[in-house]
Amino acid sequence: MIGSVLRRTARSWLLLLLLAGVFAAGWAGSTLAYFDGEVDQTATYAGGYVGSPSNQTATASGYDGAVTWSLTDTTGVQGQQVLMADNGTSTDCSSVAYTTTVATGFAPSATSYTDSNRTATSGAGDQYCYAAESYYTKTSWYQVARAPATQLGLVVDSVVLANGGLSGHLDGGDTITLTFNQPPATPASATICQFHTGGIVFIGDSTCSVVTDNYAIGELSGFTVGGVGHQKRSASVSISGNVMTVTIGQSGQTFSGSGSFTPSPNLVSAATTDQATVCQTGSSCLPTPSGSF
Repeated sequence: MIGSVLRRTARSWLLLLLLAGVFAAGWAGSTLAYFDGEVDQTATYAGGYVGSPSNQTATASGYDGAVTWSLTDTTGVQGQQVLMADNGTSTDCSSVAYTTTVATGFAPSATSYTDSNRTATSGAGDQYCYAAESYYTKTSWYQVARAPATQLGLVVDSVVLANGGLSGHLDGGDTITLTFNQPPATPASATICQFHTGGIVFIGDSTCSVVTDNYAIGELSGFTVGGVGHQKRSASVSISGNVMTVTIGQSGQTFSGSGSFTPSPNLVSAATTDQATVCQTGSSCLPTPSGSF
């Protein structure tokens, strides 16, 4: 008799331990439906599972963020939505907490969304993390698929000076290469204007008269520029994708040292829908020139 009671007691403890393990793993409810919201994992519910989006991308287009994804398996998907977080200067979206639902209620067949004018008033130059989410319900059974970070707005990411003529001179054959985060529009001028005082070079200054001139591309300042007064030099510009190359076509003065670069407010994106003006403030928008003539 005592042995029988002990065996029943042991079996009861085993049952309790089994039930505790089931609930710890995420099983709940009378149907024992399993659910989770893990990124890139299958979210299952009582009637099946929720298909996951994939191949997520986000690109800058003017002030917009253009998001695309695939959803080849729509099983259990009742809708989709796009999430976003401004990640500042960080390009790591692997564990970011999404702070904004930019659009929701998409059909299972949707595979793209444009986040219009995201940086029209603020945030230009920041890294943005987007994600496509498929769901059975928005709060219980869903799948989140992250896109790599994308820098929004129009931004000059780098400026490289390269010698193609006489070393130490800004002269014929030298190049100034600007790399953007998205294709820029072709500027009105690439003419170079060198100012001895202040060590200033305006890129895209067809007037070349005073240091208050308007210029189409940018300003190099803080360098050591030879000669006296100011000198005007011919130059041409070409664009391939996100890269703008200015090629000097005429001999100029000596040029050395290091300095800074400020993009012209006249630079705009090639995208004409929500066309972006170049970002001019913040460390992400003011690259330090590298290389030399």
